[in-house]
Amino acid sequence: MKNKILIVAMITSSFFLAAALPAQAADVTLTDPSGDVSLIDIYGEQSTYVTSNPDVNIDNIDLTGLTYTKTGGSVTMTMEVKGSIEDRGSITVANGEYPENLTEINDVEYQFMLETNLVGSSADSYTIIYVNKHCQYSSIDSENPINLTSPGGFSVSGKTLTVTIPLTNADEVYDQLNGTTTFMKVNISALTNATDPSDFAKYYTILEDLAPNPAVQATILYAPNVGSVGESLQFNSSVIPLTGQPPFTYEWKFGDGQTSTQQNPIHTYTKSGTYTYNLTVTDHSNTKAFQTGTIEITTEGGGGTTSSPLLLFLAVIIVIAAIGIVVLVVIIRRR
Repeated sequence: MKNKILIVAMITSSFFLAAALPAQAADVTLTDPSGDVSLIDIYGEQSTYVTSNPDVNIDNIDLTGLTYTKTGGSVTMTMEVKGSIEDRGSITVANGEYPENLTEINDVEYQFMLETNLVGSSADSYTIIYVNKHCQYSSIDSENPINLTSPGGFSVSGKTLTVTIPLTNADEVYDQLNGTTTFMKVNISALTNATDPSDFAKYYTILEDLAPNPAVQATILYAPNVGSVGESLQFNSSVIPLTGQPPFTYEWKFGDGQTSTQQNPIHTYTKSGTYTYNLTVTDHSNTKAFQTGTIEITTEGGGGTTSSPLLLFLAVIIVIAAIGIVVLVVIIRRR
C-alpha cells in the first residue's frame, strides 16, 4: 500500500512578449519589475503578491531581467534576480522524477524557455532548468535532458545565472524568451494524509515569478447576484497571479452612482432595481483589466451569490491555467 504525490508544473509562453529580430541578430534585454513574486494558492480564493516568506528569501526568486545573445550556432542567456541565485533542492525533483521514498520537496528552480524560428522549417523551443548547481536543457527533438557543465555551459555569480547552449540548427533566429523562478516546499507525508482541500495549503508553499509579465488580468472572485435594500453586500476581486506590474489600483462602479477604490469593498444599495457593476484594475504600467456583472436588488430578501467555495476553487484553477501556469497536487491512493 503506497501513496504517491504527483506534482506537475506546466509553464507555457503564449502570453509573453515576442520580439521579432532579423537573422543572425542580436542582443535582447527583457526587464521585470521587483515585488511581483506570487504565492500560488490553488486551493484558496486567490493568489497574492508577497514581499516576505519564512521559508525563503523572496529576493532570491524575484526576477529583474533576462538577456539573450547569439554567437554562431550557440546562444547565451542570463537571468538576474534581486537577491542572489540560491542553491537548494534537487534537479531530479524539478524534472518531475520523484523517488518512491520522497517525503519532502524543498527546492528553488530557475528556468528559461526560448523559442526560435527557422525559415522553411518548424520552430524549435528550448527549456533550461537550473537547480542547486545542476543545469540541464532540452529541445523539441531531445529524447532526454542534456546536462551542462560548469564552467562553459553555465555559471553563477551572485544574482546572475548565465547559460550557454547549442542550437539544433545554427541558422535559427530568436522568436521569444521568458524566465521563471519557483520555490516549492511540500510536506508529502502530511499532504497524502490530508482529507480536506482547505487543509492542503498547510503542507505546501509555491512561490513564482515570471519575466516578462503578461498583461494584467483580473477576476471578480465573489459578488452577489441578488440582494435587498439596506443589505451590506460583499464584493471580492483578485489580480490573476503573475500578470501585470504591481502596484495595482482598483475602481468599482456599482451602477447606482457610487464607487469604491478598495479591492474587496462592501456596498449597500438604497433603492430596488437591477444594477450593472464594473471593476477596473490598473497596473503600474497603466494597462487595465475589466470585469462586470449584474445584481437584482429587492425591497426584501436577498443573500444569493454568484460563487460557492467550490466554484471559487475551480475558477482559480482555470484562470491560472489560462496564463500558462498550472500547479496541480493530485493525491493517488492505492487500495
